[in-house]
Amino acid sequence: SFLCTIPSDERQVEEVLVLLLLQRFGWVWISLVGSDGDYGQLGVRALEELAPQQGICIAFKDIIPFSAYPGSERMQAMMLRLARARTTVVVVFSSRQLARVFFKSVVLANLTAKVWIASEDWAISRHISSVPGVWGIGTVLGVAIQQRLVP
Repeated sequence: SFLCTIPSDERQVEEVLVLLLLQRFGWVWISLVGSDGDYGQLGVRALEELAPQQGICIAFKDIIPFSAYPGSERMQAMMLRLARARTTVVVVFSSRQLARVFFKSVVLANLTAKVWIASEDWAISRHISSVPGVWGIGTVLGVAIQQRLVP
């Protein structure tokens, strides 16, 4: 038998990120970043489909490739496009490993004064909180699933 204890990415995006955070704070102009692979790409796709239904516009969207590293040409180009989008809110639906690469790049590009919405995989990860300079990038709001004892 199989017991699924974590909600699907679509449900997480719909219920928590879109409905609770974005709507509650009236954020209707956002950027969306996902990591390469099923976790990030499915999350991005779900949010892309749900956002317009809730009156939310996605001004910028990109995927962090598996081959990414901080300071690479690809990550520098992503940071430049993210800065040009002029959004205050950035939803980052990423694995913790690629989120670390992303946030090292954010620090290098000096992207500050933003609200970063964290998906469950990296929301409470020390991979991110230990990135030098990450404390100066703005506000991070994370989604974490309450752990329960499964008998």
